[in-house]
Amino acid sequence: MSHNSTSIMVCTLILPAPRKTIHAPSACHFHKMDKSISWGDIMDENLVNIRFFNGSNGVELMDILVNDRPLATGLAYGEYTRVFRAAPGIYNIQLRPQGLYSEISYAENVDFASGVYTFATCGDLNHVEFIIIGKEPGDELPRVRFANLSPFDSVLDVVLDEADMAPGLMYREVSPSFGIDDGDYHMEIFDTHTDDLIFDKQITIEPLMPHLGMILGKIGSMDWPIKFIMIPDM
Repeated sequence: MSHNSTSIMVCTLILPAPRKTIHAPSACHFHKMDKSISWGDIMDENLVNIRFFNGSNGVELMDILVNDRPLATGLAYGEYTRVFRAAPGIYNIQLRPQGLYSEISYAENVDFASGVYTFATCGDLNHVEFIIIGKEPGDELPRVRFANLSPFDSVLDVVLDEADMAPGLMYREVSPSFGIDDGDYHMEIFDTHTDDLIFDKQITIEPLMPHLGMILGKIGSMDWPIKFIMIPDM
């Protein structure tokens, strides 16, 4: 199968240049919210609405601290948190693989404007990385987009029912979202470099819902094989 190359929209926030650490005042702490609530009903456009996703290979449980305060403890690989709210501002985020506190990654001085975000960790146990996925404008439902969290230099082609939907998707990139009919689809993921089929699965697009497909795992790994997880988009 041949795949056409395309430019990919990178849905990450650019971190500001390092500067003196600024801690948000105590009044700006995150508030827990029940993730069983409909996504569209809980977003406050005047606040930061954020959830966290653990996509780091080898990190079975992740602890997340914001401004040195525990926010999420024991976030399992392939799982995401409820939505948290915070005032817009600058935050320092620590990513701690549980039980291995010497392996800590930092996202310092992240300037969050009001909006909706998914903070997704990626990389592996030795080098935890992250991307921040913002909300993409659009009201068409259902719709879907894909995020490549497979470290470290993977380039993937995502195919649904033999149609190239996200060709040339690079590591830590997110495809544009596109409208799609609800129903069942045959999804294939190919290694763009070799054209090898590395994942093959039936997926279901639910009606009236935005979808975000997370591609995890490492090409050729027996311990952390390629895995696909569909979550509600925000």
